[in-house]
Amino acid sequence: MNKEFLKNFQVNGQPLPNEVIDAILAEHGRDLEAAKADPGAKGEGGKLFTQDDVNRIVSERLARDRADRDKPSPEDEREKALKAREARLDCRDYLDSKKLPAALLEVLDCSDVEKFKAAVGVAVEKFPAIARADEVPPPYAAGTGTMSMLGDPFAAAFGPKS
Repeated sequence: MNKEFLKNFQVNGQPLPNEVIDAILAEHGRDLEAAKADPGAKGEGGKLFTQDDVNRIVSERLARDRADRDKPSPEDEREKALKAREARLDCRDYLDSKKLPAALLEVLDCSDVEKFKAAVGVAVEKFPAIARADEVPPPYAAGTGTMSMLGDPFAAAFGPKS
C-alpha cells in the first residue's frame, strides 16, 4: 500500500488528512512486520484489508481526531470568560456614559456590545422612564418627604398646639 493510493480515498466527501494516511501506513507496516514474524497468521503474505476495513479504520480515526479538536481547552474557556467580562464592562461604560441605570445589565444580553447598544436604544425609545430612573426627584415633589403633616393622626396628636 502506498501513500498515493490512500490519497484517493474520501470520507464524507473530504480527502483523508495526511496524519490519517501516515497512521494507516504505520499500522500497515506494523502488520507486515507481525506477519513476517508469524507466517502462519492469515496466509503467507501480509495482512490484507478489505475496503470496509479501511473505511472503518479511517472513520474511527477521523472521529477521534474531531473529538480531540472539539474539546475546549482550559485556555479557551478562560479566554471566553475574559471576553464576556470585557463585553459586560463595555456595556456598563456605555450605560454610564448615557446616564442610564445599571440594572439594564441584568435584563439585556451583554455578550455583544453593539447588540446591547441597539437593545438599550429600543428600550429607551419604548420606555422613556428608563432614562429618568436614576434622576433624583425634586424635594418639592409629592411623596418625597419623610412624612406629610396633613392628615397624619400622629403628627396631629404630638404636634404643637396653638
